[in-house]
Amino acid sequence: MTLLVVKTLDRYVIVTMDNPTMYYKRLTSGEHSFVENIEYATNFLSRKTANMYKNFFYEDTKLIDKELLIIPLKINYELVEENYD
Repeated sequence: MTLLVVKTLDRYVIVTMDNPTMYYKRLTSGEHSFVENIEYATNFLSRKTANMYKNFFYEDTKLIDKELLIIPLKINYELVEENYD
C-alpha cells in the first residue's frame, strides 16, 4: 500500500486545560460547546480567528477563569494506492 499526500492544511483549535482535554465547538445557533473528540471541534483558518472566538467565549459566558489555549493542527489528505497482486 502506498500513500500519496495530496494536500496539507494548517488549522487551529481551541482547547481547555481540563482533564480530559475538551475541544471548542461553535454551534450553528451561536452557542459555545466543548467536545471530547477533536474531529468534531471547530477548526479555524488562522490563529487570529481562533483568538477572536476565544474572546467571544469569554465575553458571552463570563467564565474568565476557564483557561483556553489555541493549538495548531496539520490536516493531511492522502490518496491510498493499493497493490492488487
